[in-house]
Amino acid sequence: MCGDCGGRAAGGAARDARGVVWILRHAKGRVLGGAAERELIHLLFDKGFSVVRVAGSGKTALPAPDLIALHKGRILAFECKAWASGSIHIPVSQMKELMSWCERAGAEIFLAWKYPHQGWFFLKPGDFSQTDKNYSITLRHAQARAIHLDVLTGHMARLRP
Repeated sequence: MCGDCGGRAAGGAARDARGVVWILRHAKGRVLGGAAERELIHLLFDKGFSVVRVAGSGKTALPAPDLIALHKGRILAFECKAWASGSIHIPVSQMKELMSWCERAGAEIFLAWKYPHQGWFFLKPGDFSQTDKNYSITLRHAQARAIHLDVLTGHMARLRP
């Protein structure tokens, strides 16, 4: 059951015969957050990372990222958002807990924003503007500041112009 509307949700991600990952959508057409996380797991795994999805992230008293990706001593921690909105807002308390977890673990922190029909935007906390209540970023600013997956995973030093 979907917590948003009480309707049935067809959550998850599936690979077709060609290996393409398809995100299954909610009956109302929204991409489900868990499905987006599973898509990112496959993308990172295909880049050579070992990836785990943290069960209950955001629902326990202890802070934890949504995904942890490891590759030859490098640790990446991801907070994932799948929102079709002109901006995203993350409570200061949540961001500070995530930054604390990453400092403790020696992990690099990324906010992964999945936007329908545009793909993933990988952002650092410094890309967001901060108020007393939230860390916020607009879609336009995210498009300009996002790190490409190949750069993030070390497959390219930077994108070619």
